[in-house]
Order: sequence, then C-alpha cells, then structure tokens
Amino acid sequence: MPTYAYLLQQPDSSQIAGVLEAADGEEARVALQRHGLVLTLEEAEPKGGWLRRPPRKDVSLKELRFFTCELASLLGGGILLARALHVLAKERQATAFGAVLQQVHGDICRGRTLHEALARHRHAFPALYVAMVQVGEETGRLVFVLKELAAHLERQYKLRARIRGILAYPMMVCAVAARVLVFFSFKIVPTFEQSFRSLNLELPFLTRAVVAFSSLLSRYSVPAAAAAAIASPALKILGPTRPWRLLVERARGAVPVVRDLYRSILMERFCSLLALTVGSGIVLPKALDLLAAIFADDPACARTIQAANTRVIRGAPLSEALPRGGHFSDLVLDTIRASEEAGSLVEDMSTLSGYYKDSVEAGLDELMTVLEPVLIVLIGGVIGVLILSLFLPIFEMGNLRI
Repeated sequence: MPTYAYLLQQPDSSQIAGVLEAADGEEARVALQRHGLVLTLEEAEPKGGWLRRPPRKDVSLKELRFFTCELASLLGGGILLARALHVLAKERQATAFGAVLQQVHGDICRGRTLHEALARHRHAFPALYVAMVQVGEETGRLVFVLKELAAHLERQYKLRARIRGILAYPMMVCAVAARVLVFFSFKIVPTFEQSFRSLNLELPFLTRAVVAFSSLLSRYSVPAAAAAAIASPALKILGPTRPWRLLVERARGAVPVVRDLYRSILMERFCSLLALTVGSGIVLPKALDLLAAIFADDPACARTIQAANTRVIRGAPLSEALPRGGHFSDLVLDTIRASEEAGSLVEDMSTLSGYYKDSVEAGLDELMTVLEPVLIVLIGGVIGVLILSLFLPIFEMGNLRI
C-alpha cells in the first residue's frame, strides 16, 4: 500500500505534516479532510529519511514510559489526539520509535481509533497496553488510563533498574576475575614455565595443572572466542523455547534466596497488573487472559493463571480459582478472598503490590549480602591458586638447596 505525505490545516488554523497509508491518493484525501483542509498531498518516497517505514525494533520500557506520560499530559491539556501524536512523533523523528509514532499518527488521520493504530505495532506496544487504551477510549477515560499506565511503567522501570544495578556488581567482579585469569594464562604462566624448564625442575601437581590449563587456553583461544560470540545470539534464540524456560525455572528454584526473591517479584507483578487492569475497567476474565500472556516467560505460572481464568468464566470466584500451595502465596489468596467479599479488589491489590515491592527491595539487599563474600572468596581464590602454583616450585627449590 503506497504512503502519502501531507500538509494539513486544522480547524484552529494550525498546520501539521505527516504520512499515512492509503490505497490511492483519493482515499488519502478523503481520510484527511475529516480533520481539516488538505494543503498538499503527494506520494512519499519508499526509502530514506523520516518518511520510511519503521523498522521492527522493540521499544524500551523507558521510551514507552516517557511517551505515555507525555501523551497523557498533552491530551489532559486539551490537545487533539492527532496533534499530540504529531508533536510526539516529531520529537522522536531520528529514532525508530519516532517512525512508529508517525505511522500511528497516519492511521489516526485515516479514521482508526488509537488502540487499532497501536495494535498494528505489537513490537512497540504490548497487548496489555493496547487493551487498556481500548478500555480508556470506550469508557471516555483515556487520559486517566494513560496516567495509570505511565505510573505502572514507572514502577516497573525502577524495579528493573534496581535489579540490573544489583547484578552489575557480580558481573563486574566475574569480568575482572576472567581478565586476571586470561592475563596470567597468556603472559605470566608461560614465562614461569620456560624458567622452570631451563632449571629442569620437577613441578608440583598444582603447577602442572595450571600450566596445562594455560596451554589449553592458549591453544583453543580462537575457538573459545568464537563460541562466546555465538553464545549471545544463541541464548536469544533459545530464550523463548519451552525447554529453556523449564531449565531456567528449575535453576531458579534451586537457590533459596533467589527462589524467594523471584516469588516476591512474581507476586508484585501479579498484584500491580491485576489492580491496573481491573481498576481501568477491564473485566476480570479479560484481565486474567492478559496476565497469562504477560507471564509467558514463566510457563507454569501462565498455565495456572489461564486455568484460573477458565474457572472464573464458569462462575468461580478468583480466590477459589487460584490454587493454594503453588505460585501464589496464601497472603495473596486470603487478601483476594477478603477483597471480593468487601468489593475492594483494586485497592487491596494496590496495597499488596506495595508490600511485595518492599519485600523485593529487602530480598535484593539480602542477595547482595550473600553475593559479596562469595564473590570476594571467588576472585581471591582464583588469584591465590595462580600465585601459589607459580611460587611452589621456587619454594621447593629453596628447600632442596638448604
């Protein structure tokens, strides 16, 4: 379908430029005339510049958060949707997300609703986002829903940033340990090995093991580097597969600290998303269906939510539909039961989300308390073994001379 560039004068005499897709120029002109006077309309070049089709690139949580907050502010200030999208797209015209917003703006000018336009770009706007925008449009509370979405994205962004900050320390320590190991293997160990050979010394077992490891690393350094380069894209391919997810799930449950932390993260996400969806006007079965899709990275949890949704559709209350002793804590299930009786599900889930957020913070601090000494012992042990293996022959040579 061809793309047309246009210049449109709105009823308030302001002018906006953009692009839209249409079967022909006449269809494009008819679609634009609903929003103002068409000043210019011409077929756009298919390649290059700001009119190109957007590449399929995932939008970061940070980008989506800022966009949602800005769109809510503009609409809340009385600016028309098409004008607001044009402004936001122009601000991001040098980015892939800006190209996506330009396409969304064109769809709005053609008469599509906002959720229909967003649904065409699922790589940028997840299903939960599109569903909530749809509810906001149907109920006339789009600005309220966007503000709730922005607050939710803000909480998720801060939580992810906190987790990444915690993981950065052990990754840095492991990187330093790896660099030290490579430096010793390629520079220090071969020098000592030549000296020991010239002296015809009988090397201790530890020294022989380190020398053998150094020779092995030197001999297969190129294949090892190639394997490391292939590992990252391979993990991206394996990530969505069911066997890999099950493997990650088992590994996650093997360490008590990690298991408890992950459960707190799971409960925080579930409570906050349930409060967000139901509070925005999405009916409970639809909300659970969306949650099951969001938790697809945890297959067992997704299946549990989907099974609970089936029971809810058949008439069971949510507190009875969710099984005990599984992914969901007794605190969550008891709170849901009490809130269903009191009619305060949204408020209670929001409160419980805050409790689990604090629990996640405490769990991250506990994880760092455990990791710090382990990592110190790890890097100290690696360096200590290397140094000891190199100086053992010298000590033995000194004993023989005495």
